[in-house]
Amino acid sequence: MKKALFISIMVLLLCGLTALFAAPALSGKIAEFSVSDLPDDDGSGIILKWKPLSKEHRVIKYNIYRGVSPDSLFLLTYLEVDPKLGVLAPYLYYYDTGDQPLAEFESSPMRIKKEKDQPEDSPLYDNFPLDPELLATVIDRYNVLAVTKASRLHKGSRLIRKDDTGFAGLKLTQLDGIYAIPKMGVTYYYSVAAVNERGLVYPGTEVLSIVPEDNPPDAGAIMHASFVQDAGKMNFEWLPPTGAADIAAWQGWLFPRAALMSEKELPPNWASSATQIFEIPNMSASSVYYHSVDFDAGDYDPERYVSVLSYIDYSGQMAAVTANSYRYLKRENLANLPDFVVMDKANDKGDNMLVSFGKPLAYITLAEFTNKHHDKLKLNYEISANENYTVDKVKFTFKTQDGRSIGSITEKYVDKVLQFPMPKEFKDIKHIHTEIAVLLLKAGDWESEVVSQEVVYNEYFKRFQPQSTFVSGVDISKLYFDVQQKSMLDWDFSNGIRANALTRTYDHMVPFEDVIFSPITGFDAQSGRFLFDVPLSIAVDADNGYSFDVPLS
Repeated sequence: MKKALFISIMVLLLCGLTALFAAPALSGKIAEFSVSDLPDDDGSGIILKWKPLSKEHRVIKYNIYRGVSPDSLFLLTYLEVDPKLGVLAPYLYYYDTGDQPLAEFESSPMRIKKEKDQPEDSPLYDNFPLDPELLATVIDRYNVLAVTKASRLHKGSRLIRKDDTGFAGLKLTQLDGIYAIPKMGVTYYYSVAAVNERGLVYPGTEVLSIVPEDNPPDAGAIMHASFVQDAGKMNFEWLPPTGAADIAAWQGWLFPRAALMSEKELPPNWASSATQIFEIPNMSASSVYYHSVDFDAGDYDPERYVSVLSYIDYSGQMAAVTANSYRYLKRENLANLPDFVVMDKANDKGDNMLVSFGKPLAYITLAEFTNKHHDKLKLNYEISANENYTVDKVKFTFKTQDGRSIGSITEKYVDKVLQFPMPKEFKDIKHIHTEIAVLLLKAGDWESEVVSQEVVYNEYFKRFQPQSTFVSGVDISKLYFDVQQKSMLDWDFSNGIRANALTRTYDHMVPFEDVIFSPITGFDAQSGRFLFDVPLSIAVDADNGYSFDVPLS
């Protein structure tokens, strides 16, 4: 019996091994690999696309290789995937815009190393090595940036002279990383290889080449314009398109509505029939732009004209969009700016400024009855704090929608939770008008700024929720502040933050130099140092577009 059982097990084991070795091996070759130019950019972006392998391959990541020669492609980065689930999407994409380091001091090898599990004639290599001479050969094929400490560049560098020009020279060991951004007109080569959970690197794809192009700007800006009649000003506000860093100038126009090809489509020669309002250089990288100009648009009625925003890149290519809205306004229609104060933040290292919009406010975030009798209302509230002031007490006054008094309560311990005893005649109330005032520490009277809220019962959530919030008669639930910032060496203001009008303070961190990205301009083979042109900016003339720089070397 035991002998027969042993023979059966051996037969089954032999059959299993035979089936295992007879099964076709998984090739791991990636299919449908392609490369293309990233649209709407300055020639610094490339798109990689490929069909992922099936989950039977147990892939944990896809290695991406890049090079400037078809026989030498170095590992640039990788995309991680789940080996059990695989990739559910039909294709994977990678956008090479130079945001991954070409070499890092802590992780890159010291010498060239072939990628493992590849044929002898494979062009795939491990990460780019920390070899100064090899790195020097690709400097002119990319826009190369070095990551280093500002102190190393300004104090630890050596003066290197080339053709009567002084440069700051740094050894490769003084750099933390090097980024290589593709540039237009240069041929780049790419390949992709999958890696399974056992660390096996499957064969790489065929090597494909691409030459990135400088494309026209994306016609995707969103713009609004208005003419303030009693101020004689045209106001423009716009969200920039993708690739806004390549835009050299912004232009504003008014164009006859009757000449549009469709509701928002401009004809090919539209500029010859338009009236130009402004042209400004693109001096800052911002998420939203504003421009106001003295211009009498009284003869350019919104019924007959549309506002147009055009923008030109550094190659002279243009895109233009019509405004989403163009209106005539009065000064009274504009939101009032708060009386803000800029001050030094207390108890810090001198690296923060504080923008104060006003004294603290209190407002309700949620309310609910705590029992089925509806005789106790629990309120959750928040404080729009300002570190220059301390809230001592909060007073809540409740009224019905038609103005009848429900009651009031003063919160003496500001813990942001309050229990209000609801009178019996109002136990079924669904709409509460609330007025909230604060008393500051050491103040003699309640603050004049009172928050008014309409708190309405939500049948679905079985809770009260605020529907609107007013401060001094202004609905601030629809009002936002854009805080703009500019140093003495900045060309223009840029947005720091967009905050709800309930915000009382904004912390602005002063960007002291620490880790910097600086372009590498060359390599000195004699000293083995990379060269940096490092000017020190003393002042800027934003009106005329001039800067006063002094070389440090």
